[in-house]
Amino acid sequence: AFAQDLGDLQDRSPFLQIQTLDLLDLSTCEARFLAHLLPAFDLSLSGGAQAPSTFSEAKCQPVGMIPLDPLLQRLAGVAGMESGCKRLVVVQGQLGDFDSIEYAQALVPRLPQLAALGVKVQLFGIGNAASAERFAAFTGFPLQQLIADPSPQLHQALGLEAGLKLPGGPWPGFLLMCAGVGSPGTLREVLRGYTGDRSAAQIFDDEEWVEAFPLPRFRGALFRQAGGAGFQRPFELATKRLRNMNEVLRNWRTYVPCDDYITQRGATVLLDADDSVIYCHRDQSLLGYSATMERPLAFLDEVLSQG
Repeated sequence: AFAQDLGDLQDRSPFLQIQTLDLLDLSTCEARFLAHLLPAFDLSLSGGAQAPSTFSEAKCQPVGMIPLDPLLQRLAGVAGMESGCKRLVVVQGQLGDFDSIEYAQALVPRLPQLAALGVKVQLFGIGNAASAERFAAFTGFPLQQLIADPSPQLHQALGLEAGLKLPGGPWPGFLLMCAGVGSPGTLREVLRGYTGDRSAAQIFDDEEWVEAFPLPRFRGALFRQAGGAGFQRPFELATKRLRNMNEVLRNWRTYVPCDDYITQRGATVLLDADDSVIYCHRDQSLLGYSATMERPLAFLDEVLSQG
């Protein structure tokens, strides 16, 4: 499965110096590591924390998989999110989750277009008032369109993925998900951040100053030397994620007041004016907040084109 994912990624990656054999060796090392680690939690790769045998991109689940009544009831209590207009609802995990920050950063540039077309946007996340303020300040997402809940009650009502749960608290499951266990596609998406992706957009402008500890401060033009311009260059997305990680780790208790829900996944629902579902995506993994991670908001293209 890992080899298949890598083959798909190599088709889009300009970073051809990475050899398949080396990565397959890495996959073997990870498998050996997990084989030693999992028995400590009374699990095996063929048991409760089963690793997926093949990778398949997350797709929109049938509407019945997400009960709409709890969502509509929640939206009824949010000013401007009642029926009668198109609404984009993003239910995220912890506001300190790397997925949450990256998704918001992708969404912010689209907000003026969505507003011009009358599409209302509401984001729900797990945290508190301080979490929401820090999140909004760092990502640029409007604080007035963000609601932070202290626990995943909305997620549970919608039947969203709670993530890998193991004895010993939330961290063992979270760390294994980072290694791809119970989190299909995570390793592939991490790797894409380093190899580059010709089907994804360029992230940093040439004149932009890039700061991501422990890297020295440099201009975005440096990425041209790694592969050119006009697409996501090698190491570009990984650098952005490093910058996001620094922000979260330096302010961990602000972003994540309680560790209990760090594995919680979210969902995206685009509702029409009559409450029918135009699009829906259930997150199945870390770094899996979209069915098309190279263009995470591709589902909005048809809506925006109507303008």
